[in-house]
Amino acid sequence: MLYLFVAPPYVVDGDNAEFSTLSAVGGVAHPPGYPLYVLYLRALSWLPGASPAHTASIATALITAAQLLVLHAACRAWGARPLAATVAVAIFAAGPVVLRVQSEAEVFALNGLVVALVLWLAPKQGPVTGLWRAGLLGFVAGLGLANHTTCVLVAPVGLLGVVRGMREAGTPVRAAVLAVAGLVVGLTPYLYLFIAPATRISWAEIDSAVELVHHMLRYDFGGPAAFARSGAEPEYAANVVALAATLARGWLWLPLAVGLGMLALAIAKPRAGETRWMWSMLAVAFVIAGPLLVMRFNLPPRNLTLHMCQRFHLLPLVLLTIPVAVGLDQLATKLRVRVRPVVVVLPVIGFVV
Repeated sequence: MLYLFVAPPYVVDGDNAEFSTLSAVGGVAHPPGYPLYVLYLRALSWLPGASPAHTASIATALITAAQLLVLHAACRAWGARPLAATVAVAIFAAGPVVLRVQSEAEVFALNGLVVALVLWLAPKQGPVTGLWRAGLLGFVAGLGLANHTTCVLVAPVGLLGVVRGMREAGTPVRAAVLAVAGLVVGLTPYLYLFIAPATRISWAEIDSAVELVHHMLRYDFGGPAAFARSGAEPEYAANVVALAATLARGWLWLPLAVGLGMLALAIAKPRAGETRWMWSMLAVAFVIAGPLLVMRFNLPPRNLTLHMCQRFHLLPLVLLTIPVAVGLDQLATKLRVRVRPVVVVLPVIGFVV
């Protein structure tokens, strides 16, 4: 309800204007095309918004709601109890950057849902095992690449989950084939780019496989590893400081310390629930998607460009939800806190804060 309340009925910025228009008329978005998100917006263009921008914002808010449900289940799968998972997810959802970006028409909410699904499917206590684990992880990876390619930075967790599924299945070759098949099926939204209407908002017309690959790999922006087409040399320290500020504000400082501490502790002294290897892969994913990624930004993290950079801070924010939830659970156990009388009140307080 909060996200629907703050969903903007007007255009917010350039990318938001593009996706709001695409939701109404269709077409090819800027590289890599984000076909999964565009198809989703087109499918929900009937929602009763005050404008196309508002309708697309409402559709994106629904994605965020789904992400929070999956993220809560992921925290449970990694070993957190329901209350700790609820508090962690509520703090994440009420964070200023998350609330601002994921209540408007932008691809990052769907990217967060994909990452939450990987975090839910990969651990030992995930919802499926064996062939299903491997196949679904491959499928989710394909869908993620059909939306926002930064989801590949969570590959350490996803690949270890696929390996786990191969071992559980007893037929590793079959599980690997199923994972690859799921990946291919998940990539099929890119076929939309061949049939997308040539509207005035379309970035380009895609008529061949070569043009599709060119668009997917973002060669119009300089290639898959490039950030902005024009800009100064990356300001490494400034971008890392900006990321740290986003993480601290998003996690209310103290829970951030709990999460980082839990991540280190779980690697040093693995506990029942998840292995040291899986926690290590989560830490690797956080480092790649956090400090290493932002150090590549060739835009200064100030004023309006700071808002552009902060959209990429959402991925490490999502990844930290798991250790924050498990850390809060462990901390409550250590302190022998009796929270049963406030089991309903405490999550509400955390969300409001």
